[in-house]
Amino acid sequence: MSNITGRPSYTDNQFELWLEDLKPWLKAGNTISYAIDKAGLDMHRTTLYEKYRLNDWFSDKINRFRALPGELVNEFFYKEVLRVYEKQKIGQVFTKEDYDVMKHFSEKHRTSHPFFIQRYEIAQVEPDKIGQILDNLERPKSDYAKLAEEVGKLTNSNQFKAINA
Repeated sequence: MSNITGRPSYTDNQFELWLEDLKPWLKAGNTISYAIDKAGLDMHRTTLYEKYRLNDWFSDKINRFRALPGELVNEFFYKEVLRVYEKQKIGQVFTKEDYDVMKHFSEKHRTSHPFFIQRYEIAQVEPDKIGQILDNLERPKSDYAKLAEEVGKLTNSNQFKAINA
């Protein structure tokens, strides 16, 4: 940070010291603002935010500290999934807690989504085509074989498919 006038720039060493003061609250996943308040660095708030916005080593360390709680929880669930998996491999009976761990991981963890989450893509169908089919159903002398063929064409087209991805 270079100042054209006024006080000289703070050194990286000073930012390291401030980072040490902020670390306990950042590692708890708190906001930078909260960490500044708790560390008693409010008088340096603007300077700290300006340094953070440079996206250099300082912001990188802050981001890594703030990511720690999520990484710890991820590691916990990973180890629990491995424990349950090993239990299954040797034929041990699952407990409700084992099942809950696996269910949580399969529903919540992004790497599990391709295996366990159903996505549907529905394309728009032209209303007049559906209307024609409904009109044909209401006619007294419908040719139901021909009508079934039309419905089959419509539902097999890409316009009306629900695709399970």
